Amino acid sequence: MNHLFKKIALTSAPIISGAFVFVSCEQTVVVQEEQEKTYKLFLTTPEWGDVENIKTTLQQQLNNKLVELKSKAKVEIKFTNDTDYATLKENLNKQEADFAFISSGSIYDGRNQKQDLDKLNLKLQSLTRKLKGSDPEAKYQENNNPLFASASNQETYFKAIPWSEQWNDKANGNGWNGAIYTNFYEMNNYVPYQRGLIAIVANEQMTQDIIQAWNNKDLASFIKFGIGIGKSDSGSKYLLPQALFKKHFNKAGQEFLSFDEIRTNTKKYPQATLKQAKFTESQLEKNNDLHIFFANEGEYTWTKFKDSKQYAFAVNNSNPGRTGQKITFLTVTDVLPYNIGVFSKNVSDKHANDISEALIKLASENKDPWGPSVGFNSYKIINDSKTEFWDVVKNTLGE
Repeated sequence: MNHLFKKIALTSAPIISGAFVFVSCEQTVVVQEEQEKTYKLFLTTPEWGDVENIKTTLQQQLNNKLVELKSKAKVEIKFTNDTDYATLKENLNKQEADFAFISSGSIYDGRNQKQDLDKLNLKLQSLTRKLKGSDPEAKYQENNNPLFASASNQETYFKAIPWSEQWNDKANGNGWNGAIYTNFYEMNNYVPYQRGLIAIVANEQMTQDIIQAWNNKDLASFIKFGIGIGKSDSGSKYLLPQALFKKHFNKAGQEFLSFDEIRTNTKKYPQATLKQAKFTESQLEKNNDLHIFFANEGEYTWTKFKDSKQYAFAVNNSNPGRTGQKITFLTVTDVLPYNIGVFSKNVSDKHANDISEALIKLASENKDPWGPSVGFNSYKIINDSKTEFWDVVKNTLGE
């Protein structure tokens, strides 16, 4: 019997305002009684399946797990299409929501709002399956860049079967399971990060010119080929490529500063073309002037082939501006943590742990009806947000 329990056992225990108070001649011990509480979880709307059934099933299963964990926490699920930090942060701070998964790019974009961030608890790291050919340890290096090797390996898998209806063939396709093409993944190997992909859409000569400009760190030449970028809070399509450019284009007097500078400083970069455009929209005629695109690493693995997307990852030779061109994976970027499960300060540490453990157990038992539909295959507890999130972000983005 431990020392504290001896003190408790030898005293009377009047109940005062929901707490147990134990008094001894040495000290007074107050043990707060855990209160039942229902928390609102804002989760991304599933990309496939019966949405209402998924919500009902997930809510029931999570609450059952919480009972198994002997927790007095309960959850109520609400689906949303918003993973934007600014919106969800407001929901969390106003206590309209108690938990949400927020993209790392959005959290990083709100980093200057330190006071607001301090009100939130970065608790749960989502995990996704590892892509075949990728190197989890790969980081940018000046020479013998392993990021190039990962991109090249993934391109080999990507081109093994041309983007077509054959990808959906059950016997000879890429293993579509309703959410992803499984042939591209190590199905039982999970990683806590995302990367960006820089892809080239050009003919052979232009492709070689783009690669040469990259290898020579010739920023002015590289950007004149036209770049399709994402929104400024996009991790894979803006923040990660921008961080990679800062590391790579570092010649004295020609240093890359930001995409904003390239867009606005027309005197310094008169031939630059940067505009928002998706890799999957490279074959639209309005994007014929773009030959470099930023994308999510592996985004073709969760995009099911269908007629309306027949040129999402293939060249449309009926478009005169794309005739004779091809797709090449130039490089992947450094890592950024995958979406983060964030609790409001309205949730006690114990209940945050309980809810997190319940999600983890569902995933480990292959009973999570929601996560795989949004790319979350497992989860892990964040014990130290500084080392497990902010330091990773700093190492990649340099800020």
